[in-house]
Amino acid sequence: MNPHLEVFFSKNQNHLEQSYPGINFNIFNYHFRNLSLSSFLNCIDDLKSGKPLEYITGSAYFYKSDFHVNTNVLIPRFETEVLVEKALELIKKNKLTSIIDIGCGSGIIGLSVLAELSVPVKMVLSDISNDALKVAKQNYLKLKYKFDSESHVSIVKQDRLENYTNEEFDLILSNPPYIKQHSDRSLVHKRVLEYEPHIALFIDDESYDLWYKRFFEQIQSCLKPFGFFIIEGHEDHLDHLKEIAAKNQFVDLKVDRDLTKSKRFLIGRKK
Repeated sequence: MNPHLEVFFSKNQNHLEQSYPGINFNIFNYHFRNLSLSSFLNCIDDLKSGKPLEYITGSAYFYKSDFHVNTNVLIPRFETEVLVEKALELIKKNKLTSIIDIGCGSGIIGLSVLAELSVPVKMVLSDISNDALKVAKQNYLKLKYKFDSESHVSIVKQDRLENYTNEEFDLILSNPPYIKQHSDRSLVHKRVLEYEPHIALFIDDESYDLWYKRFFEQIQSCLKPFGFFIIEGHEDHLDHLKEIAAKNQFVDLKVDRDLTKSKRFLIGRKK
């Protein structure tokens, strides 16, 4: 335990608890335990401003690994770990070998899946943001020792599935932007609005249905027969997205819940 962390936390506990709801010394120490005193002192202004701890330290824990993060990518949420679990269940049960993580950001979904597989697979990480893809590549290099040596990983820039056609994948995974720019904005935490990349969060209200209509058309085109998709979504909109997906002849469509029992995932299969 670093004594300077304990002293700082004790003196600033009330302010820290206001800026970081739920924080305690164990959480605080976990984030900053590896910093020297001089490095920690450089973080104090950010701490006082309420900047997310993950962006201050450049590190976030997700599933079973530490990931590099910065303000070009979303901070991983624990509910997304359920998406990884569901993906692994489908992969192992159905022997799926070609997977894409769309809107990969830091790469947490695709790379976490890879780290759990003992057989080789083809994995594509894609995002529309060059800056996000740089982070995903850093995490791939950081974690590649965990992957089957014969797995093939590609990191590509694209909007949704624009670069692919004709039954390329067994499994399509995505945590796409799913917050409506205007009607949902008041429900978004102030610090998320201030610090996290809006391109990964929001779709304009008027474009929302068309964006997802095109997305599901691409998914239908790019899935192999009997292939699956799992997307994370907004609890208020997933039932409607299920209706849009149903128009693309997917079967076994279902809205599933996260660990808080909130609607969180849409899962479907191609005929």
